[in-house]
Amino acid sequence: MSDYCGTCAFDPRTTCPVTPLYWAFLDRHRNALGENPRMRLPLRSLDKRPADRRAADAALFDAVTAALADGRRLDPSQADLGGHGTNAEVRST
Repeated sequence: MSDYCGTCAFDPRTTCPVTPLYWAFLDRHRNALGENPRMRLPLRSLDKRPADRRAADAALFDAVTAALADGRRLDPSQADLGGHGTNAEVRST
């Protein structure tokens, strides 16, 4: 719903880590968010995500967090994020 992706180096259909990071956030903070009525629909959608996708989301979060904590820049030409983060290996420069 914005044009922020226009100048981003990541492809929103293949290499963008934002959507898997969103699902990983919801999963990690389920207990805190569960009482909020506005979060019921997203949390129900999270429950419908296959276990392997949820595991891939969590692994991607770990990989991106580690890379950023080390001060490494994420680069889509070196990131193996095909299929919206189904492979959690992230390479950075």
